[in-house]
Amino acid sequence: MTYKGHVKDGVIIADDPMNLPEGTVVEFRPLSMPDERHHPDVDRYRGILKDVEIGDDEYYQHVWQKHS
Repeated sequence: MTYKGHVKDGVIIADDPMNLPEGTVVEFRPLSMPDERHHPDVDRYRGILKDVEIGDDEYYQHVWQKHS
C-alpha cells in the first residue's frame, strides 16, 4: 500500500483517509523537497547580519566581547 501526504507544522498529514489499525508501523519517504531549505526567518535577516567565513576570528572576538 502507498499513501501520499504532506508536512504541515512539522506533522505528516495524509491526503486521503488511511484505514490502518492503531499501532501500525509506517515508513515515510520524501518524494520532493521545497526549494527553501532553511528556516523562513533567515530571509528576513539576510543582509543585516555579516556573512561569516570560517576562521573569521576578528568577528568572533567582537561578538564574544559584545555579549560577555
